[in-house]
Amino acid sequence: MFFVSLSQPSGFAALVLAICQFFLCVEAAQLPSRPWRRATDETGVKRRQEGSPTAPNFIRRAHHDSIVLGDYIYIDGGEVSQYINGKADSLSVRQNNNTLSIYLGSSWDASSVEIQTIDKQDAPVYKDPSLWSNGKDGIYMFSGEPSYYLDETSADIALWKFTATSSGSGTWDKQNPSDARGFNQLTRPAMALAASYHNTGYVLGGCASGVPVPGMVSYNWTSGQWSNASTSAYTALGTAVAGKLHHVPMYGKDGLLFLLGGSSTATMTGCRENGRDRSQIPFNNITIYDPEDGKWYSQTTTGDSPPMRETFCLVGAQGNNDTYEIFVMSGYDSFHEKTLDDMYILSLPGFHWFRVSDTSGSNRYAHTCNLVGNRQMLSIGGIDWDKGFPEAWQDVDPWEQGLGVFDLTELKWKTNYDAGADAYKSPQVVQDWYNQGNAKDVAWRDDQVRALFSAETAAQAGPSNSSSSRDDEDGSTSNNTGAIVGGTVGGVAALLLLACLAWFLLRRRKRANSANIHGATSQPITYTHQQEYPNNFSDVGYRPVAEADWERAVSEMPANKVVRELPNATSVQELPN
Repeated sequence: MFFVSLSQPSGFAALVLAICQFFLCVEAAQLPSRPWRRATDETGVKRRQEGSPTAPNFIRRAHHDSIVLGDYIYIDGGEVSQYINGKADSLSVRQNNNTLSIYLGSSWDASSVEIQTIDKQDAPVYKDPSLWSNGKDGIYMFSGEPSYYLDETSADIALWKFTATSSGSGTWDKQNPSDARGFNQLTRPAMALAASYHNTGYVLGGCASGVPVPGMVSYNWTSGQWSNASTSAYTALGTAVAGKLHHVPMYGKDGLLFLLGGSSTATMTGCRENGRDRSQIPFNNITIYDPEDGKWYSQTTTGDSPPMRETFCLVGAQGNNDTYEIFVMSGYDSFHEKTLDDMYILSLPGFHWFRVSDTSGSNRYAHTCNLVGNRQMLSIGGIDWDKGFPEAWQDVDPWEQGLGVFDLTELKWKTNYDAGADAYKSPQVVQDWYNQGNAKDVAWRDDQVRALFSAETAAQAGPSNSSSSRDDEDGSTSNNTGAIVGGTVGGVAALLLLACLAWFLLRRRKRANSANIHGATSQPITYTHQQEYPNNFSDVGYRPVAEADWERAVSEMPANKVVRELPNATSVQELPN
């Protein structure tokens, strides 16, 4: 399905929206007030402050995004808590109002590194945004949502480009779409899965106005064309929230997109922050998308796979022995309501997981991390939601300015960034695994998946900064904006109606049984690995791609699948398209 907007509905869509608004009003009337979401404090000060407080004034940063471009790493959006002139702020958290940049061309220590602030002019400031890099001089921003802590209305749908200067500054400008009518029908999601490479940016799933958004949209900034692909082969609902989309350049003809973690949901409450009404997606079966032919694949993994999680961070690095490692760090387990402090490595093409013994010493989620300085991972921000609100924002980050540096080869945390670090080499534990001949025992899903990771295919892929581009006119996997929107409004409206009804009934049931629910969740939960989760994930929306029908048209949603919401037994019947 394609992302469509119901901001100006008509006909059936208008009726659906009216019904949903009625459900929301009824539910809102029964909810307790939440004064901490007011847009201003008692003195009328807006929820905006300096985006880069000094090290002594810094407390926490979260829900931002970060991306490397040239010799700088740029940080945008999210929220920040801080002391004001050394004293407690009148508000626990405010929106970050600036784009920030840190120079990577010289070494620095987290306590003294200079963080440059850049005025965003008229560009919006989003919570949970997604940034795309063109690899040259530009950063694109399409997805995200206004902060809870801002008294401004939601910005119009728009694509913004940040044009960087050689000094780490730059300017934001709104881009004019080639098909304005079709573009305005798109929906801007937050908590989406996003990645960019060559001349294309991808955004998959997410939530908009409290509703899960199905499908994956891509933008080619060379041609200016927007395209879409169905994600019904990924999950039964075609939705994904708070996971990660990562481009691996060395496999396939044009690299492959890996989808890791997060969750899938059919309900409006499933889109709330830290909601338990989401079906978390396990890490022991990895979904892969080939942008060259528009096909979905999956492959099971071995080793010590991570417990399921959302809103985590990851980086990837190409090893010296024709391998590629993906490092997964921390995040939030919404089923067990636990903020994590751990790290795992997925090595390709072995599809084997390794657990890293050295931890950061600090639980965190809603952070970002990036590959910098050859072999280092820079982790930025994050909060420990185990402490709740507002304590999570008042808890001073043990990392100076929220910056942590991890050596990906030595597997050690440190406080300083080394601009002259050696090239990345696979960690010794990974090298040992391959040296023992374990790669020959990979149980490939099928010959097609095996072919994607063959030595010949890997040699053809090339580095991620290659100038080659894929054919964006492939009608079997993508369509132009105008052709897609009209045919899918009804389908999305039907899905929206189903989500509204299911959410409303579920909320009423939970309220009626709140005493029993609270009694159950008050019991201690043993937390080890994902096999302890009680549900069969083929029943709750996640489904290995091998079970999908590859000949199905990309706009078709699977029918007659029963989706049980996690953790309750309430079922939602999926609508056929």
